Order: sequence, then structure tokens, then C-alpha cells
Amino acid sequence: MPDPPAGPIAGYLFDPDPAVIRADLVGLLADQLGALAVDPGVAVLTGPAAVVSPFAEVYRVEHAAPLHPGRLREYLRERRVGRVTVLKRAVEVDADGLVKKLKLDGPGHRHLILTRAGGKPVGVVAEEM
Repeated sequence: MPDPPAGPIAGYLFDPDPAVIRADLVGLLADQLGALAVDPGVAVLTGPAAVVSPFAEVYRVEHAAPLHPGRLREYLRERRVGRVTVLKRAVEVDADGLVKKLKLDGPGHRHLILTRAGGKPVGVVAEEM
């Protein structure tokens, strides 16, 4: 099945199971979820609804923006996020170095998905569903 078309990041992200990617079934999964790719060739999908599937992790998008550590730090600090779980997909970013630069402090936890959208690195702050 061909890769799904790309579109802008919507309210939810789907991180396909590695077996789906290896079997080249990301396009089929996108059809089942009503989702698009975040960028051509990137196996991270996005859609307007939270569709539960055993073949992908689902994340509710809270914030998505070009990857800029200073602005990301501000956003997370304002929300008292002290811990992030980083998922890195299709970008050349030192995730550990980025987390150190964020200097987070607070009781909250979020997922930080580093990927490519519109051909550029983006940071997506999300909550796992």
C-alpha cells in the first residue's frame, strides 16, 4: 500500500507499531485511522479524532511548533512540566541534549515528540491516551 498523503498536525498523533512500519503497512493503518502522515516518508500519523488501535500509540496534541528549545522551555515551564518522555522520529536531534537545555522543574509529565512536519523539525507536546 502506498504511503499516506501528508497534512498539517491535527488534534492527535499516532505512532505506528514497528511491525506495521517493517511490513510497509503505514498507508493501510492511516486509512483505518482516518489519518495523514505529518510529512512525506515519516511514519508518524495525525488525525482529528482519537482512534484506538492495537497497531499504534495515540497521543492528544497539546502544542505543536517549530523546534526551538527556548520557546519549548517556556511553554513547558508555564505548565509546570518537570519531566518529558521523548520520542524521536525522522529528525537529527540530540534528544538528551535538548532535555538538558529545557531545564524543566515541576510536577507535570508530557510526551515530547520530535519529528518532521512541512519538511522542518517540530516539537509536539502531547499526552498519551
